[in-house]
Amino acid sequence: MKKNLLQLSSFQKLIIFLITLSVGIIAINETQTRHLSVAEEDTIEIQESDSDTEVDLQLAENQEQESADLLGISDRKVTVFLDKDGNGNYTQTDSLCDTCVAKSLVAGNRTNGRYPDLKELKTITIASSGSLQESDLLTVNSVWGFFPDRDLAIIPFTVALNDGSSDLYIPARSVKHKISGNNANIAFVNSVDETKILIGFSKLIPSYITAANENSDVWVQLTPDTGKPDFQYLAKSKLTKDDALLTGSSDGYLLEVDFQTKQSLDKLSAEQLYFFLL
Repeated sequence: MKKNLLQLSSFQKLIIFLITLSVGIIAINETQTRHLSVAEEDTIEIQESDSDTEVDLQLAENQEQESADLLGISDRKVTVFLDKDGNGNYTQTDSLCDTCVAKSLVAGNRTNGRYPDLKELKTITIASSGSLQESDLLTVNSVWGFFPDRDLAIIPFTVALNDGSSDLYIPARSVKHKISGNNANIAFVNSVDETKILIGFSKLIPSYITAANENSDVWVQLTPDTGKPDFQYLAKSKLTKDDALLTGSSDGYLLEVDFQTKQSLDKLSAEQLYFFLL
């Protein structure tokens, strides 16, 4: 083969060289074209992937908004505030309830002022600056609570989230002269009927004697199940003198309280009660 190449003329050698060079250039061009095609395909795939991601994000946002619309969730704020003047309205003199943070409101559906039974109640935790999640309130119409360790009470309050788009402010009241049932000189706790109980006191502390003389309301917290201390009911009533000596004491007083609840109120004890004045 080598001998044959040596016998070729210069012209023939030139022709062979040019042919070889052309084949090499064509091979290089094909390789570059192949690399460019792969790169273009990768670019197209990346662009399509980015486009798909944007579409997925938009769909997720749309679905979230649709879910919120279906549930009735809006951008309104729901906040517990300290109702300093006790009028139930949030004003510039009031402040957000920072002292309520981490406490649990009781929530449920009250019908004609009547509480549901325990299994129909839920609790809602108060977050920073007294804020609540609107979504937690969509299935209830009332909230309430009493926090002896914070000297605060939220008297049963109606939450109507479908009444418009304005922010919702829930009033918390400062309490005074709180006293637990164990320390209230209770002589007996009797069931009057399905919703009422009669509490007999052998004697009252001075602040409650004043409340009795002034015919002021006494608020009562009832915890039907001491194993579930977060679930409670609140009701108010007025003290009367125990003229019939049902308590066995000439200093005795009676307090008949209607809790208007579906929950059974049989066999209650002093430890299930707490009293406070506003």
